[in-house]
Amino acid sequence: MGSDSLSCNSEQTDNGVLFVHMGTINQFTGITNDTRMKTLKVNKESLFLELISLKINPQYLINSRTEVRTRLINPFTGSQFPDATKNILYHAYEIFHLIDEYKILPDLYVSIERQQHGVIMQISSNKDVVLKWFQGTERKEKMEIMPLEPMDLSFAELVEIFESENYLNTRYFLPTNNCQIFLKRLNHTIDEKCEKEN
Repeated sequence: MGSDSLSCNSEQTDNGVLFVHMGTINQFTGITNDTRMKTLKVNKESLFLELISLKINPQYLINSRTEVRTRLINPFTGSQFPDATKNILYHAYEIFHLIDEYKILPDLYVSIERQQHGVIMQISSNKDVVLKWFQGTERKEKMEIMPLEPMDLSFAELVEIFESENYLNTRYFLPTNNCQIFLKRLNHTIDEKCEKEN
C-alpha cells in the first residue's frame, strides 16, 4: 500500500480474477506459514474449488468483521489530506474473523480490499499480517479501526457472493469505483443475505 496505489489514473485489471495472498497452511496444525506468503490468481469460474484446495475449509464461519480505514497521502504533494476530508479520502479494507464451527482448526483472518490491480483477499492465522501488511509490504498510513460487527455468515457463503456478483469484473477509478464503493456494494449484499436468513 505505498503511494503508487494512490494515483488517480484508472488501470485495467484482471477481469474475473481474485488475488489471494496467503501463507502455506500446515495440513496438520492449520497454522499459516507467513514467511512463505505468495499471491495466487484465482479465477471466478472455479473460485470455490480453488479456495477449498488451499485448505480454506467450508466449515469456517465468519465470527465478525471490521472495517479499517487508512488516511491517504496526497500523491501530488506528499502531504496528508486535511482532517476535514479524512472521512472521504481514505483507503478502506475489511477484515473477517473466521472460526471453525467444529472448533478443531485454528482461527483465520481474511482481509478483502480493492486495489488498482484488482480485488485482493489476504489470508493468515495471524491477524496483524492482514491488518498491518499488504502483500508483504508494511502499510504506512495511519489506521482507524471501526467497531467489530458480529456476523452470521459462513466463508462458503462469502465465496458464493463473489461467484454470483460482478465484483471481480470492474475497473478501479478514483473516486467513482474504488475501495470505498467496492466495500459499500459488498456490505450491502452481505447484509441483505444475512437479513434473509434471519
